[in-house]
Amino acid sequence: MAEKVLFDVNVILDYVLETGDYTSVEYAINKISNCQLYGFFPAGLVPLLSHLLEQKLAKTPHPRITYSKEKLKKVMSHLQLIATTGEDALAILDTDSYLTIETARRVCPDAMVITDSPSSLKQFRTFTPRAFVEYYKDRCEKESDQVLFLNLEREYINLMEEMDQALLSVAAKAQYIMGPEVSQFEAGAASYLGTKHAIGVASGTDALVLALRALAIQRSGQEFFSEEDLIITSSFTFTATGDAILRAGATPLFVDIDPNDFNLNVEHLKEILSTGHVDEHRIVGVLPVHLFGHSCDMSTIMDVVEQYSLFVLEDVAQAFGAEWMGKKLGGIGTIGAFSFFPTKNLGSFGDGGLVTTNDDRLAELVRMLLRHGGKDKYNVEHIGYNSRLDTIQASILQVKMRYIDECNLKRRRIAEFYNRALQDLTSIKLPLYYDTYQHVYHQYTIRVTDGCRDQLHLALKEKQISTMIYYPISLHQMKVFEGRCVKDGSLNNAETMCGEVLSLPIAPLMSLEETELVVTSIREFFESGN
Repeated sequence: MAEKVLFDVNVILDYVLETGDYTSVEYAINKISNCQLYGFFPAGLVPLLSHLLEQKLAKTPHPRITYSKEKLKKVMSHLQLIATTGEDALAILDTDSYLTIETARRVCPDAMVITDSPSSLKQFRTFTPRAFVEYYKDRCEKESDQVLFLNLEREYINLMEEMDQALLSVAAKAQYIMGPEVSQFEAGAASYLGTKHAIGVASGTDALVLALRALAIQRSGQEFFSEEDLIITSSFTFTATGDAILRAGATPLFVDIDPNDFNLNVEHLKEILSTGHVDEHRIVGVLPVHLFGHSCDMSTIMDVVEQYSLFVLEDVAQAFGAEWMGKKLGGIGTIGAFSFFPTKNLGSFGDGGLVTTNDDRLAELVRMLLRHGGKDKYNVEHIGYNSRLDTIQASILQVKMRYIDECNLKRRRIAEFYNRALQDLTSIKLPLYYDTYQHVYHQYTIRVTDGCRDQLHLALKEKQISTMIYYPISLHQMKVFEGRCVKDGSLNNAETMCGEVLSLPIAPLMSLEETELVVTSIREFFESGN
């Protein structure tokens, strides 16, 4: 894991002016630019840094002044500026070292401080520039690299200044419930996804439940579906998909998946609706899950359901920004449900979700249900929930949505790297990619087909490479669904996948060194005969 480094003022000056031990500072800056270290500098010391630079350049020829100022701008672009509080700022009345101490203690207490005066910062691990280089090289020789499955700290640090500004803005306005950031985010999401309505809710699970409840009210005039109502969905997905169907009063009808893309098998869907081996008159809708960021075959699904007047609720929890035939997911079916759990491609700082639709009545119902069931909370019309999207989460999502296309593109680039590097290994099957959709690789999930998935999982763990098994058990095999679901046949593909799938790290900020280590370790495992 990359360590955190906080720079003192004089060290940055030495680097810019190429005085003192500036080559050692340059070594640290290069590591930061290559994402091998996190670099920080107190924002409150920037004016002092600029002032001191001006003083030192006062007697320098003009070309040198321009060069030094540009160099300062460049180095600062690699560092994250830590917001300075009023309490921090008062510390500078003593000495700028105290501001460094207070800022580090509050924001990054585990950081190392690079300074030319280690004795003034005894509260932290302090190094002179040269001592830091020696320490870091020695550490790299003794410790093996670690590859986290997801590094949320790295994501925060990457956008720290924008995130902090968003959080401070919410705090200053003090509109913590349904503040302006919520409607702003909803409008931005609707525009991005190409839907008429986008409604923020408290979680991805709530998004599914509220969407289903709204569909029940619209279609039958009843608060909930009945147990006789069947909703077709995949058994190879997260628990919330099937659980939401139960919570909405209906019964999940689990169908098998296509082993090539892990999604609902559309041929099985057509068979169920055409052969009558399940009473098709009980089937009210289809809930396709765009698993791992990979779109279901929405053209076929929409064509099929139209023949039987069924609704389609898209589960887009893992696929924000993904497309089918040039259209964003969540805007193709009757209604869509998204999750903003922190691990998602677009993740908040806690729970959050979104419901999308082009149907005015469904949007109206969802907005009522999330606020206790009515337009007037003191005179409600339906059995509702307290499921608002928090203002603070909406503010974070606004920041992160600016970069969603860039981050999804980085995920695709990492996937392409994996594809090229692993395609010749006969014991694994790589995720498919078709031109008809835009995969966003919430997960890069391989199939280990020779029965050694668990051994590979443990071997990578021993090398400090985190991988995940999504999912170890199918929904129809869970206790909660015993006697509460209908199965279409044996669901062999779903059950087989539970013993073969392994998701590799694919965070958008992964370094090339990390992806190379993953590939090298997998190849070594198979080439050594396990």
